[in-house]
Amino acid sequence: MDELQLLSRQQPGQVSIDNFQELKMALTAVLARYEGMVYTEDRLADAKADKKELSRLRRDIDGRRKEIKKVYLAPYQDFEAQVKELLAMVDAPLDEIKTFVSEMEEREKAAKRREIEAYFFQRSGALGGLAARVLNSPAFFEAKWLNKTTSPKTWQAAVDAKITKTAWDLSSIQTIIGPHAGAVTAKYLETLSTAGLAEYRSQLTAVSAPKAAVPVSADRRRGDLTLRLSSGAEELAQVFGIAQPDTHRAWCDVQANALLYGKLKELAR
Repeated sequence: MDELQLLSRQQPGQVSIDNFQELKMALTAVLARYEGMVYTEDRLADAKADKKELSRLRRDIDGRRKEIKKVYLAPYQDFEAQVKELLAMVDAPLDEIKTFVSEMEEREKAAKRREIEAYFFQRSGALGGLAARVLNSPAFFEAKWLNKTTSPKTWQAAVDAKITKTAWDLSSIQTIIGPHAGAVTAKYLETLSTAGLAEYRSQLTAVSAPKAAVPVSADRRRGDLTLRLSSGAEELAQVFGIAQPDTHRAWCDVQANALLYGKLKELAR
């Protein structure tokens, strides 16, 4: 392809205010009356009139600036439009080529990923049945391994190092953690880091620990045992812990436990 070169004539533009000094002096004279001006509540109408006058003056000056800018930039606007038209001509085939190249690069990355995964499974004996879960962990595979600049020697060393470390961590979890090893292992596989696992194990232990029975005071036991054996079924049910007593059933339960009740009564004396 022959080298193409954009040729353009460019002349530095010049813009100036021919009567700048005259305008500056005139403005100074006009604005002098506002120096030190103090407005009070009874002069609100004057303040509004002055605001209107100064706003008009400012609008006139800035409006003229915009007009000159538009004329000054007109040649560049035409130039830029022509350049964009040329760029659009180039972009049409370029975009198609970019799409093709991108698809091919993704295919190359997919092939390299399969190569890395195959290598992983060849070297993952130490991980046992957890190998697939380790590979699928968000923390295992590194995107930079797929770069063209990453050599096989580099990513193989990285994979081996991760396998060794992970196998050691998993072995330690199985040996040390105890009954919660399964849950802690699942937690570890999320990040492949042992940070926070001790705290997580403590939380699991606390949740699974049996609740301690609430002790009954000696005074409470004595008070309960002062009931006579001939008391009503409802009172006796309270002694034996029947929450919603059925009269006949509670009485039968009391009789069946009369011997136990007698022994408890002796202890309460």
